[in-house]
Amino acid sequence: SRTEARLCALAARDSARRLGRQAAAALPGTVAAPDLAAAVLDSLPGGPRRAAALGDDEMRRLVADRVRADFEEEETVNVCGWVLSRTEARLCALAALDDDRRR
Repeated sequence: SRTEARLCALAARDSARRLGRQAAAALPGTVAAPDLAAAVLDSLPGGPRRAAALGDDEMRRLVADRVRADFEEEETVNVCGWVLSRTEARLCALAALDDDRRR
């Protein structure tokens, strides 16, 4: 979906993609791109419907707010010695899956 593609763009750096492969393994449950995108969007204020209507800057701000909230709530994932918020881990895994799909 367009919104899923926008989420991938938030973590489109090569380092995020590389870390994303390990993040996918560290996240609990099945890791599929639609599920990861839905989990991130569901965690944002207003959910997927609001996110679809947001501009890129506002989407980045809401995701950054969610990342901070994850750390405050101790919703973190240890990935290769890095402590990522659950949202960051999901975005990195999403970027890695998107990269694999494009190959």
